[in-house]
Parts: sequence; structure tokens; C-alpha cells
Amino acid sequence: MKWVKFDPDAWLSGTRELTHEEKGIYIDVIALLYARNGNLPNDDKIVARMLQCNPRTWRKIKPKLVAKNKIRLFGSNWTANRVEFELNWSRIHAEFQSNKSKRREESTVEENHARANNHNHNHNKERKEHIRAVGAKNAPRPPRDEVFEKFWESYPKREGANPKVPARKAFEVAIRQGTEAQSIIVAAKAYATDPTTKPGTPYVAQAVTWLHQRRWQDYADKAAEYARIEALKADEAAEQERRKIYWLNRLAQEGTGNAKASEKG
Repeated sequence: MKWVKFDPDAWLSGTRELTHEEKGIYIDVIALLYARNGNLPNDDKIVARMLQCNPRTWRKIKPKLVAKNKIRLFGSNWTANRVEFELNWSRIHAEFQSNKSKRREESTVEENHARANNHNHNHNKERKEHIRAVGAKNAPRPPRDEVFEKFWESYPKREGANPKVPARKAFEVAIRQGTEAQSIIVAAKAYATDPTTKPGTPYVAQAVTWLHQRRWQDYADKAAEYARIEALKADEAAEQERRKIYWLNRLAQEGTGNAKASEKG
């Protein structure tokens, strides 16, 4: 991220209880988090070296920043809600702009095609329904398999055997017994980021064993934290989308008003 938003009022009110030294460390931590995609290693010496301060200074200030909910430990890394929201919004905004551009290009192509061939509204509707039907027919996997693939991507890699087919069956059994698929997926992410897991080694449990032992229940708290963060991100994205629609409507209204004024003139 090259540019970030800065609200002076929010900064002054949110750091009122920090000393000048603590404020300086905090703003440097925020800058480092932006530069490192929202993560700092949980290593006092490394972080102190990045902050260009003495490790004792960082160890003294760190607990206060945690107590004031300025930073928090997530897995084996330090992060901050503010930075997560900003980075997530940047990704959402870039994706939105890209999709908007693609939709505009697709719309232009369809309109030109319809104009050239004198297609009517009913024909366009039938064409879209046909495309949807063909897409559904040619879908490579049913939704149930897609959900399992999300779990498989979230589960940590291990050295040695990790059979996928029995893991898929164990996953489906857990779903049929009433466990929500999303709960298992976020628990797998929490297991992958647990400092004791050691991905890429034989110490990672086989996925089928992990599922049979219902070990997603061991990560219920972290899974809930993942779900909370995802919900906050969704709320932030929805709020940003609502603001965009509001201002787009305002611009459209102002454009209509200017056009009418020109006609009268």
C-alpha cells in the first residue's frame, strides 16, 4: 500500500493515554504492518531491529499497546485490526474496479452484438438462461466438493502420506452429523497457524485423523476469532459499498440537474 488514510482527530483521541515514546513506537509498528502486508513476527529482537530501538524498549511498550487493543497477537505474528481493514479494503476496491471494468467491456460487446443482429429483449433473456444452464451442466464438481476443497487448501501441508479420499469422506460425515463446514474450515486455518503445528513436517496430523478425532473443536476459540474478523471485514466492505452507491447516485443526480439546466439555457 502506497497511501493510507490518516484521521488526525481519531489519532489524537485514540492515543491520548500513550506517552510520546509509546506513540512513536506505535506509529512505526503501524507503518511496518502496512509495509509487511499486516504481519510482524513474534520475535522481540527482530521487531526491535525493524523499529530501530532497544529490545527492552519494545518489551516495555508492547504490553501497553496490547492492553489498549492497538495491536494483537494472531497465530505467530503481530497484527492490528486497523491495518487488516485497510489492506482488506484495498484488495476489495482493486477487485471491484477490475470487475467493474470487465462488466463494462462485456456489456459493450453484448450491446454491439445485439445492435448488429437486431436481437430483441426476449432473445437476450433466453441466451443468458442458456449460458447459466450450460455453466451448471459443465461444472467440474458439485458444491459439496468445492467446500471440501476449501478445507483441503486451508489444512497445513505435511511431510509424508496425507490421503485425500478418506479425508473427504470423514469431512462429509462430520457435515452430515451437524457440524458446519465453515467451522471446520476456519479451525483448519487456526491449526495451520498454531506455532506448535510445524507445517511441512511429519508432526502435522493426517487430515483424516484430524477429522476423525474432531480436533476442530480444539480450535473453537480461534475459529470464532477468525469468523469475527471475517464478519468485520464483510461489514466494512458493505459499508464502503454503500458509500460508493450513495456518491454515485449523487453524481448521477447532479449530472441530470446540469443537463436540464443546459436545456433551459
